[in-house]
Amino acid sequence: MYDHEAMLHIEDRGAGAALVMLHGSPTTPRHLRPLAERLSARWRTLLVHLPGYGESASLVPYDLDRAHELVEEAVAARGVERAHLIGHSGGANRALAIAARGELAVTSIVTLSGVARFPDEVARGYIDLAGKVRAGADLTPMMAELMLSAAGRAHPDWVAEVESWAKASRGEDLARELEAFARSPDLLGVLAALDVPLLVRVGAVDQATPLVRSEEIVAAAKHATLEVVPDVGHAILCEDFEGTAQAIARHLEAAEPAA
Repeated sequence: MYDHEAMLHIEDRGAGAALVMLHGSPTTPRHLRPLAERLSARWRTLLVHLPGYGESASLVPYDLDRAHELVEEAVAARGVERAHLIGHSGGANRALAIAARGELAVTSIVTLSGVARFPDEVARGYIDLAGKVRAGADLTPMMAELMLSAAGRAHPDWVAEVESWAKASRGEDLARELEAFARSPDLLGVLAALDVPLLVRVGAVDQATPLVRSEEIVAAAKHATLEVVPDVGHAILCEDFEGTAQAIARHLEAAEPAA
């Protein structure tokens, strides 16, 4: 039995083939808004506020499968049966998981700073961090160094953006979410069954989800293209917005079925 099972909030823009956009953890839904606005000139963008973020209610107890089901339900409620999936960081992991579930027909997938598995040492780190969050730790001081390159940390607006992620959800919501990711299954084994094109784009100096995590996705998937952006960190939409927006548009156009 779950509390707070109201429909997830979705920002719905544009018209055309649907793009379901999934933000990271913790990342504000607002972080994906400029990309959603850019792409809505050509596609219908559905920016999901994941459980406990933005205008969506908490999910208690927290369960990743149920969270993914809520995304599917919210998208279906808007009449969408097929979509491209775009996910950043933890949202990329969710995009791969939702595609593997098979409840939503998927045209293509974009992972930005993505990850398909959480190695044991990362999972242990998430569990430890969840405990610190519950104890009241403020993550703000660590965000800029973790999310931005050295050059990126010289941009006050980008620093303010990534620091805002520390307060993107309530502490207990974030702790539950981190623990759920730590327990989540390795998705590499299911990627070969996804017969759709993947764009895997990552900053070369990403510390939060290092390049090796994206290389694993490409090695496991059938139809994946790896794009590594030099001198860019985890907050790829801060440090490389224009290049990344253009790369996603090219990928989506190529992935669209012929008329």
